[in-house]
Amino acid sequence: MRFTTTALLALVFAMNGCGGAEHRILGTDIPLVPGTALKNKDFTTSRGKVQSGQATFTGSIFDALERARWTARGFEIDGWSQESLTGTPERAVAIFTQAVPRTDKERVATMTVVASQIRGTATITVTERPVKPPAAAPKDAAQSDSTVDETTKDTTKDTTKDATKDA
Repeated sequence: MRFTTTALLALVFAMNGCGGAEHRILGTDIPLVPGTALKNKDFTTSRGKVQSGQATFTGSIFDALERARWTARGFEIDGWSQESLTGTPERAVAIFTQAVPRTDKERVATMTVVASQIRGTATITVTERPVKPPAAAPKDAAQSDSTVDETTKDTTKDTTKDATKDA
């Protein structure tokens, strides 16, 4: 009985990882791509946050779009916002953003996943860009029409006055 319990606990720890597996690249806030191995990384970091750089993962990737979706969860856990996620089972691209505190910049992580049963790749590139200004609010249609009508009316009145003076 004791052997069975010990074996069961060992199996549980082996499956879950002792103390929980790390879900991001060590020393960064960039998630690991599930089911792949980190091939190389070249990052500039500050206080555990990547400022710029790139990481490449390799492994068996059957569906690029599904792998990008799996990895997106890791970005969300670390406070990134998903800007877009598009693609096909052969190739997918996801873009994530995160504001840089006390600046008018945001970090942008672009992940490109290419499927291959033997040697698929996932590349995450981090850059910075100015924060996009909020889109201008569209003018109220009623307000726009009344402005045009008033201008037309004013022009008509002026023309009428000029024609009366000439007569």
